[in-house]
Amino acid sequence: MVSTLGAPVRRPAVERYARFLQLDRPGVTAQKIAFELGVSARLIERYRHRKRMAAASDTPEPRDREGPPVRQQAIPGLDLDLTDAHHRQRLAKHLVKVASYFAFLIRDQGPDAAAAYKATLPQVEQDNLPYLLAAMVDIDRTEEELLAWITWDEEGRPLPGAPQTPHIPAERAEPRRMRPPGVRSPCPSAAALKRHRELSEPPCDACRAHEQAVQRSQYERRKTSRSAA
Repeated sequence: MVSTLGAPVRRPAVERYARFLQLDRPGVTAQKIAFELGVSARLIERYRHRKRMAAASDTPEPRDREGPPVRQQAIPGLDLDLTDAHHRQRLAKHLVKVASYFAFLIRDQGPDAAAAYKATLPQVEQDNLPYLLAAMVDIDRTEEELLAWITWDEEGRPLPGAPQTPHIPAERAEPRRMRPPGVRSPCPSAAALKRHRELSEPPCDACRAHEQAVQRSQYERRKTSRSAA
């Protein structure tokens, strides 16, 4: 829909998505569809992902030309399909946080704490965690440089020449569990508020109240910090 001035007119979310399904054809760019609907190209990419997910749930298992059905590598409990590039990207992004926390436990609380945390992870995360840990190693540094943070032996005694500084246990929050694809954050929450805005729909009352409460809290903190200064 285009106004008399030539500028695209914004549509309601349901109508906009229905129009997107009509316009999304091979060879049509996201930018062209975005201009037609008066939205961002990023939203069109989200629509395309939503369309692919819907098609995957309704499409029978793909078959090799001469072989048996090729089953998707679905991950129980997370509904991840590792043949889907988007799912692999989500898993890798989540595992970066898991790997960082795992390294923190190794350094600050010891291997027993790290092993206990690893045992709580879903199997797919346990299987792929070594790859993320390896990817985070700076291979341009020597082994001595990579292990320079170790200043004690197996018995907890300081190594010769190591700095004699007291160990102060650090704190770090455990990463949140990975949500299965398609599972939305409930209202009210910051993620739900962001979703409302990306879909160009008005926030619900709960999300609006949540945003106002966060803004009031931030204002009070800034006001307190200025008074203290």
